Amino acid sequence: MTYFYARATRLPKILLKITIAVGICTILCVEARAQAVADTAAAPAASGQVSKLTVGDTIPAHLWHLPLPHWNGPTTAATITLNDFNDRKLILLDFWASYCMTCLSGFPLLDSLQRVHKRELQVLLVNPEPVKDTPGRILGMYTRRFDQAPALPIVFPDTEVHRYFQIEAIPRYVWIDRSGVIQAITAKAEVTAASIHAFLTNQL
Repeated sequence: MTYFYARATRLPKILLKITIAVGICTILCVEARAQAVADTAAAPAASGQVSKLTVGDTIPAHLWHLPLPHWNGPTTAATITLNDFNDRKLILLDFWASYCMTCLSGFPLLDSLQRVHKRELQVLLVNPEPVKDTPGRILGMYTRRFDQAPALPIVFPDTEVHRYFQIEAIPRYVWIDRSGVIQAITAKAEVTAASIHAFLTNQL
């Protein structure tokens, strides 16, 4: 009788411990779920699900402040962000590849425009990862074609920017104003000294 009485008196304590354990597990699960939702909201690109940006859209804050791989020659490696150039009237993203002759033929004009409008314009050469370029190929192309190392900033290898724009043909140029709004997405023919001057003149 004593044995069964002892079991009976301990039963409520056991139930209490079980209840506490279940409560703790519930709280931890809720906190973990909340953290997962917060992480997803903070870094949408990491999930692989991003909405295609087009004319009239504003660059998302995540992309605006995202560190991008900046490569210019064999000794320069760092990161840059679009926000680094938020004082410019125009950020021009040039999507290109080293095997695209049309892309390469536009570089001298872009370099000239950058030097002329250095306080108002920033050209970024975006080399998307899917084109499978390599540092050696890019540097070799510059040496052979231009007899110099790259002058304009190169985003390479780009694994993020092209995912937001989902560019299907190169070269393509994305025109972003000082408010972060996409004003145009064009081919090479629309990028001229006159069109750049007109854009900068109209951006007060």
